[in-house]
Amino acid sequence: MKDKELNEKESLELIARMIRNTRRNLDTGSGNGFLVWGYVGVLVTLAVWAGVTFTGNPVWMWGFWGIPVVGYLLMFLLLRKRQKPVKFYLDKILERV
Repeated sequence: MKDKELNEKESLELIARMIRNTRRNLDTGSGNGFLVWGYVGVLVTLAVWAGVTFTGNPVWMWGFWGIPVVGYLLMFLLLRKRQKPVKFYLDKILERV
């Protein structure tokens, strides 16, 4: 495939289109996954701390396995409701990099 030389106007249009695509892909709520994992981590840690502190039983430490269990369950429920965005060739390449 032969690469095409871009003039100044075409180059600026390409950059502007890439910026618009990036803004569209970073919609409101795209950081909800980070919030879910943070809240799950804090809540499970507080529950384990309370269990160990009040009972003195170290078996409560097994409660930390609740972080991935609850986190993956909530992420599954959160992502199931989201619409799948259209992926462009550049998006696929950047995802692989």
